[in-house]
Amino acid sequence: MTHGPTARRWSPAAVVAGALATVGVVAALWGPWAPQLPAAITDLTTFPPDVVEAIGAYRPPRIGIAMAARILAVAVPVLVLIAPGGRRLVRAIAGDGTRWSLARGFLLAATISLLVWLAVLPMAAWAGLVQDGTWGFRTAPAGLWWRDRILAGFLNAVMAGVVGVAILAVVRRRPTSWPWHATWLVTAIVGVVSFLWPVVIAPLFVPTRPLVSGPIHDAVSSVLERAGMQDASIEVGLASTRTTRINAFVAGLGPTRRVVLHDTLLERPIDEIEVVVAHELGHRLHRDVARGVLASAPGILVGALLLRRVLNDGRLQRRVGATHPADPRMIAVGFAAVALFSAVAEPVALWHSRRVETAADHRALVLSDDPAAVVGVTRAFVIRDLAAPDPPSWQVALLSTHPPVGSRIRHAAAYARLHGIPLPDLATYERREDDIGVPWQQ
Repeated sequence: MTHGPTARRWSPAAVVAGALATVGVVAALWGPWAPQLPAAITDLTTFPPDVVEAIGAYRPPRIGIAMAARILAVAVPVLVLIAPGGRRLVRAIAGDGTRWSLARGFLLAATISLLVWLAVLPMAAWAGLVQDGTWGFRTAPAGLWWRDRILAGFLNAVMAGVVGVAILAVVRRRPTSWPWHATWLVTAIVGVVSFLWPVVIAPLFVPTRPLVSGPIHDAVSSVLERAGMQDASIEVGLASTRTTRINAFVAGLGPTRRVVLHDTLLERPIDEIEVVVAHELGHRLHRDVARGVLASAPGILVGALLLRRVLNDGRLQRRVGATHPADPRMIAVGFAAVALFSAVAEPVALWHSRRVETAADHRALVLSDDPAAVVGVTRAFVIRDLAAPDPPSWQVALLSTHPPVGSRIRHAAAYARLHGIPLPDLATYERREDDIGVPWQQ
């Protein structure tokens, strides 16, 4: 008696991973989107000639360094894999793949991460110490700057080691089905890091303090009340010990959720502080941190499935002297493959980030109903921090986590026109900006 082909049975782990990835896609795409407003023609994206000249002098070297860092993030792991010296390093750290394999895998992943850090370090030092010091953006003494860079490199190396060992362990326990298990395991790691970030990691670089009573506290409380989030945690990050740049961010999950306003931002007019708080509350109202954790799952699943093919490749195993996919020497292969996968996926992740930020921009307009202040603080990113108003599209696609300043101003101007809200003219903004000193002119 002959039987037809049996239906393929999916394991519970595959079902869970597929469901998690599906939820991640839905969380990423079903989240709030900023509406397409009628195009607004405005001269508020025009800036004084000295600002335009300064941007032209300041930004091109930084763009070059950013692109070089992206290339080195791929080139260094690949060189470790293909260069004779790199293969000797792999064998020296991983040994014969039998003794202390997990510990050796951790050390190998951490070492490759540190090599990437070292390759980028000279350019980062020039940009952070020399250029930012010359232009007046850096307030940290050289010792503090180096301390932050070394600590960041160490933390990245530890995280690379943890993820490398986690994948190595699951490959060993589940030789064929490990991508399903790795999907939820690495997603869980992303969630834990997101939970701990604002209370454990971020304060190592930007210490925080409570927002003290006063006019700014009262203004922030008013925004919280309008958003229906009176219980939201608002802290002040002491960024002025490092930089003059203005910034704010939202981070954390559940009990660690908080909005952090850099103290450099508190030097701006109160109406501008209010709209920045409204923007960050927009992220909270949209649950962007939690959505971001879930949105990582589909990328992790696709990456794990591709990585399984790479780790099972006999030629790559022989290149590093490994005998099976769970050999710690295969960490070098996996690191190079993940670097390549990440380079390909990065533009998609950046597009998603810009979409999320645009939605938060629109939420800030709705919460504050103050497009004039939105334009004011957005122009400050150009006037004070020398952000390019409308960079080339390739720079936006490859490097930008936020929409260009020009786009943000035009969106605010379109909102104002749609709702009949008058905006100050360009001369009014320029007079206001003349009264506020900028670091690079001092």
